[in-house]
Amino acid sequence: MLRNMRTWIALCFIASAAALVAAPNEASACSPEECYAWSELSIAHSSPIPADGVLVLAAKFGGEWGDVPVEEDLAAINVEVSGEGGELINGVLTLNEAPLAVIWHADEPLMPGLVYDVVASVDNTIFGDFGSCAEDFFSVEGSFETAPTGIPETLVPPVEVVEEIYLAGGFSLDSMVCCDGAFPEIPPCFGDAEWSDGYCASLVENWRVKLSMTLDAEVMAANGGQIGVLGWDAGDLEKVISYDKDNCFETSAVNFATGEIVAGEPVCVSAESAAEIGSKAVDPSADLEAECSGEPYTCADNFDGWDKDECEPWPDSGGSTTTGTSTGTDSDGSGSETSDSGGGTSITDSGTSSSTGDSSSTGDDSASSTTSGEDDTGSCACDVDGGSPSGLAWLGLALPVFWRRRRR
Repeated sequence: MLRNMRTWIALCFIASAAALVAAPNEASACSPEECYAWSELSIAHSSPIPADGVLVLAAKFGGEWGDVPVEEDLAAINVEVSGEGGELINGVLTLNEAPLAVIWHADEPLMPGLVYDVVASVDNTIFGDFGSCAEDFFSVEGSFETAPTGIPETLVPPVEVVEEIYLAGGFSLDSMVCCDGAFPEIPPCFGDAEWSDGYCASLVENWRVKLSMTLDAEVMAANGGQIGVLGWDAGDLEKVISYDKDNCFETSAVNFATGEIVAGEPVCVSAESAAEIGSKAVDPSADLEAECSGEPYTCADNFDGWDKDECEPWPDSGGSTTTGTSTGTDSDGSGSETSDSGGGTSITDSGTSSSTGDSSSTGDDSASSTTSGEDDTGSCACDVDGGSPSGLAWLGLALPVFWRRRRR
């Protein structure tokens, strides 16, 4: 009977461990899709190129991981350039990493004043399963005209800059005050704080500056597509960046034909804008008085949401710590709770001073460059199961024990 009992316990444990192994891993949902393939390819310039210059193909590679291609990845690309009568022109491909571009060099200088046809084909199947996020095969067709020989000097073109101060949306757990049963949480992996009941306001406003930059179109056209600017996609003339503190955007020009890189003047936040941006404390008392039926409160931040058992009145009156059931009520007078939405981290942007509705307002922050909650590998640092061993680990540790006992 003892042997049968041990066998039954072992089988139950195996079934539980197998369920853990088979269950979806929430951490995988927090990680961006892994992608290693060419997703886009196009001729980066419309103006004639110098007859001794190069053809520049703007490219996009990889997915949200930010994978960067290497020279060997050009094996997936075939570029055919043909002249009048369909005669193929011999050439070689090289990779320019920043801005990312595929460069076609003719073996011999081309004839000025002619139009050449281009067919670029991509075969992503060479990347196997890593290329499943992009089309297996695609091709682009186009043409370009040649100008007299003469590779341009490597200079950064003039940059026109327009600044715009704006209030960034979003709420952070450590700078909020709520009422009427609102207990903010962070969605799985990352995002702004959200809540389903009651009302919340922010104790800070985060002001940012949007820099809309435009390269001089005439100068770029005169370069014949031979000059790129680091930070811009190949062929693009406009770029928007956003800062919440005094900062500069470094610019450098790269000559696609020669590989030469020359530093230019940085684009910096003006002193006037620098004085207006950043996190600024605000008093949400008026909003709270208008929106709340109960007394406002704040709670301790337990990484992915407020701890309902560690709350206190706001502003602090020196009273005892309160719990979620005694601070704030919903419409029927009972303490309300929100469902646990999983792990996550808060973003770097602070929120606006108030919000209506049942979740936080993100505002206009489309130009914001980054969010926190990602480790150095690009995957999200999600607190999924409190750090407990995975099902496979438990299974590997426990099986030897059960089988060893059963053999006795």
